[in-house]
Amino acid sequence: MAFPGWVFRQRGFLVALEFVTQELRHTVQVRFQVHRPELGEDCEETTNITGLPLASQGNGTRSPLDCSAGFQWCPWSNACLPLESCCDPAMCANGSAASKADPNPCLHENHLRNRLLEESFFDVLPGPSKQYLLLFRGKDAFVGPNDTISIQHDAGPGAFLLCHPSPVPSDPISYLTSTSSDWDPGFLAHDAASSWRNDSVCFLRVLFMAEETVPIIGRENSGVDRYGLYSVRATVDNGVFTTNLSCNFWAVPPVQGLCVIYPAVQDGKIYVPTNRTWLVVKVSSRVNASAGWLGGNQSFPFERHCPPTVAPLTAECARETKDSWFSVITLDGIGQNFSTVVLWAENAVSSQNISIMVKAEEPIRGLRATPDPETRVLLNKRVSYVPMMDAGSDVTFRWTVDDKPSFTFYNNVFKVVYQTPAVYKLSLTASNHVSNVTVNYNITVEKMNRMKDLMVSEIPSLIPQNTTVDLSAVVTVDSAVDATFL
Repeated sequence: MAFPGWVFRQRGFLVALEFVTQELRHTVQVRFQVHRPELGEDCEETTNITGLPLASQGNGTRSPLDCSAGFQWCPWSNACLPLESCCDPAMCANGSAASKADPNPCLHENHLRNRLLEESFFDVLPGPSKQYLLLFRGKDAFVGPNDTISIQHDAGPGAFLLCHPSPVPSDPISYLTSTSSDWDPGFLAHDAASSWRNDSVCFLRVLFMAEETVPIIGRENSGVDRYGLYSVRATVDNGVFTTNLSCNFWAVPPVQGLCVIYPAVQDGKIYVPTNRTWLVVKVSSRVNASAGWLGGNQSFPFERHCPPTVAPLTAECARETKDSWFSVITLDGIGQNFSTVVLWAENAVSSQNISIMVKAEEPIRGLRATPDPETRVLLNKRVSYVPMMDAGSDVTFRWTVDDKPSFTFYNNVFKVVYQTPAVYKLSLTASNHVSNVTVNYNITVEKMNRMKDLMVSEIPSLIPQNTTVDLSAVVTVDSAVDATFL
């Protein structure tokens, strides 16, 4: 039994099959099938199946209920024909005038076929006439516009569904019957062995539903005021089934306030040591979150507290509220040129990004001045000091005498003339954005001691001619100068 006049009007999924059987004397095997119309090979290139007027889809074609009195709906021609006209293609092929009503030759029996879309197998036990309800579980049995149904069974011709004669032909429930010795994998839309029946009413109903998404909490909703667990309950009624649904959800504030708290931002930029390219970020989030940087291949968890080594270095490690979290983000590939890095933080409901400029600098190590400033210096004599270090990049130097700002100089080479004898404090400070090192020296400045107490060793009274005589001399001289004997 095929029901080409029964077509689904929209996409949906099958819910139930309801039918009434005749009295059955043995167990009947049943196959309920859904078919989709498609064209034969000779029509595929010239006709689009979606354009065929098989059912009303708002395109101006008529539906079976639109026919006026004295006319019948013919699904094969998609038109209302006079009651005396032929609609059955098999009958029309034998000479009936109704063949004129078929405007599209691809709708003839040899062209239009139905492809099997869905199939359900079940058995009906023997017994008296009875009503059955077959439920389709889940959403696997999808149907679309123009899909039709058929029922195959082995009860025998006209011995399964309960049908009553109808005094007036009724096209909406017209159906094709066909007898076969085996299960048909898919009904032909027009089978020469089929007979068209429109003189009876059968107790058969197919229920299907279209899925529709209905927002319970719309975009215009202002949200909930407080963090916590909420429950939503809804009653769904589609006219066939009624059910109560509920779900729980957590209301979580969005992640916000993402910022770098260590190292400190300097003039809008962040500098990290070349041997420690990591940052400490802070965020506000009611639930735990994770952080990272775009281009990185890992994420970093947030903790309730700053790392112990960082906490004493910045006041930002204070946890103002229980929503404050801290994370250490390790950066890869940061060189000694500025790089733009995008940091991100996310929790279960939202995320936040910030862009920073980062540069790596080498920490200062092994700072010293040369020559040794603690060597005795003479009054009114100019001396020059040069800074030296074992490591450090982008370094600036500062020289300060006796901690006096007025005697502070920024030069790579420090030149000075001391005019007053005293012990002076000389401080050398080397700085970059990641380190600061200071060394202090005590410089003794004195007047130069005059040369005195020159003594020459005893000279022999007699010296042989043409011989060498070794003489020695001793003199007291200032240690800050060199003495030369001539």
